[in-house]
Amino acid sequence: MNFPFIIGVAGGSASGKKEVCAYITESLSEKHPRLHRRMATVSLSDFYRPLTADEVELANEGNFNFDHPDAFDWKLLEAFLNDVVAHRQTQVPKFDLVERKRIGYEPFPPTDIILLEGILVLYKRKIRDLQSMHLFVDLDSDARLAATVHRDTVGGNGRQVKPLETILNQWIRFVKPAFEDFVLPTKKHADIIIPRGASNRIALTILLQHIDDLLITLANVNPLQSPTNSEQNLHHAAHPNRGSIAASLASLSLMSGPHPGTTSAIAAADSEPVSAESSARGTPRRVPSVQMLAGVSHGGVAVLDAAAVRERNEPYGEVPN
Repeated sequence: MNFPFIIGVAGGSASGKKEVCAYITESLSEKHPRLHRRMATVSLSDFYRPLTADEVELANEGNFNFDHPDAFDWKLLEAFLNDVVAHRQTQVPKFDLVERKRIGYEPFPPTDIILLEGILVLYKRKIRDLQSMHLFVDLDSDARLAATVHRDTVGGNGRQVKPLETILNQWIRFVKPAFEDFVLPTKKHADIIIPRGASNRIALTILLQHIDDLLITLANVNPLQSPTNSEQNLHHAAHPNRGSIAASLASLSLMSGPHPGTTSAIAAADSEPVSAESSARGTPRRVPSVQMLAGVSHGGVAVLDAAAVRERNEPYGEVPN
């Protein structure tokens, strides 16, 4: 398999998934200008299935659950991703969240890097298997509710403006239960978890560096080269053994982390030798001064957090504000 490299970005409603995608695309575009035209973000919300007349009426009354898996057209999403992986010219649907209907399709040319964002992008196995990396944006419920109120009272992200009473009613009846029943369980499928959402700039900086490393080294691809040269075997290198994504983070020097049952991989101001735990796993190695941190759980999931660096009181370089 060749390109594209598909990154699934999951998380609860209003957790900051779109902001994470924007940060990744903007940062990679700035670092590698030629990548800009070969990256795209696709939203799961554009794959809502067409509603029946009765469902439209329910939706207009605020009584339709848009957070339930049955609200999405999974077959269309699978067909779209299969076309993308096969480098076929395809189309992406567009769903009007105000009119609550599919308004058409837009051409989607072959693309090298795709960020697929949505609350349930890790829910279906067939959809997960078409992704090269799985992210979960983790923000607590109170913060997500506050963000939802702010977004929906002004009609953000192309949504209909709603009164506060409707927002809170939908949160209690639909959003919160759907998160607990369907979204949160998909967290176990994540390769990388981003605590505190899009505001965790240190985590995003680490994530961006890891994606950049994958693009350049995992498949021996230089993003600055022409599209012909770039269409080698990145997806093949990452996709068959997706555990290697978290494993490559774990290959950094390991030392005790701040969370029970968790180890932290730290590259501080100076090179650090590996711990005895890491040495027992293979040939000891030293980590260059790349100023980044990642906690790797026993489940093979990288949890990006800066707490261990702060506790060690070591410099970790400047990060975006």
